[in-house]
Amino acid sequence: MLSSLFQQRLPIVTSVLGFFLIIASFYKIDDITKLQISPYPIPIYPIFACGIILMLASIAIFVFTDSPLNFNFRSKIRSTKTGFEIDISHAKLTITFGRIEECEFRDSSCVIALPANEFFDDECMNDKKSSLGAYMRSTFPEHIRDIQKLVSKNLLREVPQEVEKELGFRQPSYGIGTCIYLDKPLSSDRRIILTSVSTKRAGQGLRSESSYIFKALKSIHQVMIDHRLSDLYIPLLGSGHGGVRKETALLYMIMALWEILCGPSGHHLRLVTIIVFQKDDKTPAEISRQAVRQILSLVEAIFLRIDLRKQ
Repeated sequence: MLSSLFQQRLPIVTSVLGFFLIIASFYKIDDITKLQISPYPIPIYPIFACGIILMLASIAIFVFTDSPLNFNFRSKIRSTKTGFEIDISHAKLTITFGRIEECEFRDSSCVIALPANEFFDDECMNDKKSSLGAYMRSTFPEHIRDIQKLVSKNLLREVPQEVEKELGFRQPSYGIGTCIYLDKPLSSDRRIILTSVSTKRAGQGLRSESSYIFKALKSIHQVMIDHRLSDLYIPLLGSGHGGVRKETALLYMIMALWEILCGPSGHHLRLVTIIVFQKDDKTPAEISRQAVRQILSLVEAIFLRIDLRKQ
């Protein structure tokens, strides 16, 4: 406990000690009871140098550590050419910058999860600006209608509830967190999960919430367990038309996935990759690289503290 406390206060300790060493190199104490000091004729340069070194070391900790919460442990976050990665329990969480439709995941244990609305209607699949629309248009450009038929067929197993989607217009809703699993649709080698993460109501419009993200990821995990899938590729959830800030959506997703991977049934997962949209190398990503690392560092620190309290 004392060791952990010391490590947490290390930057403060080094800066304070460095400051007093610098002062001590210029002034001497004549009477400590009366707090009388006087300057040295010539500064004591070795003491001054030690003070400067300690001050620089303290500054370096603040500059090269993404969050003050990281002072008490060594971060396991690693930088890669396409983003960041970190080991969580037995699995690996990767955050990659790019386009969901350009990711390669053809192995039999891999699945891509795509966000949909609670109605699973043509509106979300035909929207080329959404992750679902962009992926379907790229992978099945001539067969969107056929994919929609497969989705409708799977929805027959669900029990919908009719809601007022728009003023004077009602439509069956399948609820938040409902998943549709497409196993090698249209003789392809892809495995796809559609998960509802946004809702639409008259007077409220299309929206998503943090709780929807947690619920969707939990449902995705359950589908993966049932079909023995270990590798997940997923874009940001709730941040498109759902309106959740992209940084906030990433934070919620990492926290939810961390909890899943450390949970009793998390051993089924081997790799989770979150794709942060970036049109190309010349275009800025929708979340900066620095912000992504800071978010990942924050969640890492939070769960480390939780683990320490459990010990």
